[in-house]
Amino acid sequence: MQHLSQVVVPRAGTDPSVIGDLRVLENLRSLEEGSSMSTSSLWEVQRDIQPHMRKILTVWIFRVCEEQLCEEEVFPQAVFHLDSYLSRYTIERSKLQLLGAVCMFLASKMRETVPLTAEKLSFYTENSVSASEILQWEVAVVSRLDWCLASVIPSDFLEPILHVVPFVRAPHLQLIRRHVHSYIALALTGKLHNSVTYT
Repeated sequence: MQHLSQVVVPRAGTDPSVIGDLRVLENLRSLEEGSSMSTSSLWEVQRDIQPHMRKILTVWIFRVCEEQLCEEEVFPQAVFHLDSYLSRYTIERSKLQLLGAVCMFLASKMRETVPLTAEKLSFYTENSVSASEILQWEVAVVSRLDWCLASVIPSDFLEPILHVVPFVRAPHLQLIRRHVHSYIALALTGKLHNSVTYT
């Protein structure tokens, strides 16, 4: 049986008639303003979690997404869920990786054709978090996020912007996409700044 990361999963391409409509950018911007959040607020909520712990966790989430060849949007979506939760609810450091696994689980369900499984995520925690814990916490996290899992992330702006920028040529598109996704990942792990603002 082929490992999931080796299986070629068919994925939908972009629709030029949709991403070429300027209303898409306007709607994204409007939705983004409604869900703006700064990670600086979460340090006022958290008592047992320090910034370096979030950084370690986000790097772990990124590496799992990378190894599993997840869609580029899964990582920023997972970090958005993580920061949304941490900015509202306190958590013990012993549960931080569990929360990270749950956020990745939710993000892959929202953004992947074939989502990551709880068992696979448990494996990546070296079984320190069980699949049943991930499934139990999934319900609690979704409930605490008010069942609002659809959110605008930086990656959502990339294709509409590339479509309307006149000087971008086809041979350079893949390189630009790769650089933008790398920059987003660096920003979300805190390697560019001490905090990230979703605005």
